[in-house]
Amino acid sequence: MATYNGAKFLEAQLDSIAAQTRMPMELVICDDASTDETINIIKAHILAPIIKLVVNPKNLGVVASFKIAASLCHSKNYIAFCDQDDIWHNNKLEENFNAIVNFTNEKIPVLVYSDAVFIDASKNIINKSFMNETGIDKYQHVYQTVLFGSIILGCSIMINPILRNYLLAMPDQLNFNHDAWMSLICFSFGLCHFIQDPLLDYRKHDQNSTISNFEKKSSVNRLNIQLKAIFSEKQYLINEIELAKNILEKYETEFTSTKIRQIKKFIALEHRPYLYKKLYFEFVFLKYWKKRF
Repeated sequence: MATYNGAKFLEAQLDSIAAQTRMPMELVICDDASTDETINIIKAHILAPIIKLVVNPKNLGVVASFKIAASLCHSKNYIAFCDQDDIWHNNKLEENFNAIVNFTNEKIPVLVYSDAVFIDASKNIINKSFMNETGIDKYQHVYQTVLFGSIILGCSIMINPILRNYLLAMPDQLNFNHDAWMSLICFSFGLCHFIQDPLLDYRKHDQNSTISNFEKKSSVNRLNIQLKAIFSEKQYLINEIELAKNILEKYETEFTSTKIRQIKKFIALEHRPYLYKKLYFEFVFLKYWKKRF
């Protein structure tokens, strides 16, 4: 878990971990120099005996904090990532674990992820499916589509020990998150498994740091965004291309020749105009849509 000034919702998240049908062996928390009651809540909680807490001397950001937390986990443990403001369903860890142990090949990185119930700050349900709310359920989750953007909610995932090593090797200070790094690695040369049942309540509130990346846009809003992109200097897919370039540079020998050709075609979009990129997107996604509109 990574925390930062999370006192408002943290206790509910910790309570949901304490109610798991399969309890964690350890709860590693990296706090990013909180100035509220976050640390006191952690130390006073019933889970305190299994908590390993480290506090950053200064604010390092969410990605650095998750990497620090992962580095402190036992090297042979499966790791489930946890936000400070959600609520786990009591079978989350059990379902994650039962799914991931089916993939016994320890030589490749493995990740399992699930859907979530989308709730507001007061725990009212916005949508019973986060995937549906954000439109991520409209297409197949495969290597070719993941190149265009991460489809995995980081707080839903569990990884095997070898993927932890790939996470810790992630370069610092880049324009993408740790969950995007891990998901593209697993879709490229590892294994990803999707659990359709929602295993947590994902909370939307003013201080949430990731929801803006996933929010589904109306048809009018999408049109406005696309028109602005055509006539502005903002480069569509710039962060996704940066992610692909970094992973290919570090791990090209682990790719199949077919996937190398595909990712190089994607990277070649870097300096193409917006309309060209959108046409390429449409071409790639053509056979992967489940429900376009």
